[in-house]
Amino acid sequence: MTEEMQLADASEIAADAAIKTVSRSELDEAIKRRTSALDRARAAEERLAEIEAAQAGRDRAEKEKQGRYQELAAEAEAKAEAVAADLEKARKRLERLSDKHRQSVNARLEALPEETREHLAGRLGDVPDLEALEDAVSLAESLRTESPATVPRVIGAQPSAGKVGAVRGNEKASAAQIAKMTHAQRTDYLKRLYR
Repeated sequence: MTEEMQLADASEIAADAAIKTVSRSELDEAIKRRTSALDRARAAEERLAEIEAAQAGRDRAEKEKQGRYQELAAEAEAKAEAVAADLEKARKRLERLSDKHRQSVNARLEALPEETREHLAGRLGDVPDLEALEDAVSLAESLRTESPATVPRVIGAQPSAGKVGAVRGNEKASAAQIAKMTHAQRTDYLKRLYR
């Protein structure tokens, strides 16, 4: 190698060395930037961990709520089934009672005269509403001109048969005797007693 070449090589090495040399202030600034970036990365990782923990807590709470809601839904469904069963029992009972009531109204209808039954059948149709039929039968029964005379029921012996023993002169009547008196008898009694 010639001297010129050596000098050129030496100048290149020096130039390379000068390019690669970094000042202390630049190095400190680069370290600060790296440290700052690492601090930001750590803070971001911590924040991410907090967010993930909060999300896991919300997920857990939501699952607990959903479990409670499912429990409440199952409870409400059981109550609804019980109410539906009670409703079905009540509906069947109502149908039985309605059938008995319809039979009773039909029996009362059959007790009416033929002319009245035909008139009601013409007015109400083949299958009348039970309420309308009952109202019509009740009205027909109340308008019937021929009603059997009712005989009062006698319970046991009644020697006085509701008659009031006469109060004579200035005798005082008992409360029971006054209660059994007719209006005219009471008036006469009071006039005699308080003249």
